Amino acid sequence: MSTTIKKRHIISSPVFATFVFVFIEIMFFSALSSSYFVIKKGRGVWDIPGSIKMPVLPAAFNTMVLLLSALFLFLAVRALQNGKAMADIKGFLLRVIFLGLLFVCFQSFLGAQLINSGLKMTTSIFGACFYLIVGAHTLHVLFGAITLAFLYFNKKLDITSLKAFMVFWVFVVGIWPFLYAQLYF
Repeated sequence: MSTTIKKRHIISSPVFATFVFVFIEIMFFSALSSSYFVIKKGRGVWDIPGSIKMPVLPAAFNTMVLLLSALFLFLAVRALQNGKAMADIKGFLLRVIFLGLLFVCFQSFLGAQLINSGLKMTTSIFGACFYLIVGAHTLHVLFGAITLAFLYFNKKLDITSLKAFMVFWVFVVGIWPFLYAQLYF
């Protein structure tokens, strides 16, 4: 009589792979932030051109949009774990996608306003650092919204895929308040 022992993994492979990817992304954003701080400290004057007013409040609103998206993702994962109706789960996911795309659009709008008021990558070293960091983050949010849209339209939405996505989204949402504080103040 042969018995097969089924191993139970502490963490699923997709979730583990996402953790590895997020670790790499943490290194990426750490490098960007470190270079920002080193350049800022090394310069006697860290000048934003006088005509430029950083959109602190609109960017704060955008930060709240992103944080709200994380709440809806948490609710979607919880609903899936509790066996709620797929319509409820997909409703939460649709809100996450919408809020992620709203963040991207509004961040692009704020960037265009700053360019129109004179802050460009070529204006100052601050402008170069600002657009590099904000642009990289905004692309991550866009990538996340597109990925979640693929999960949303998947016929069989499973908890492992959603948890793996949640690891990525929590990183993208969680790093933004730090980047916001670093760049807008």
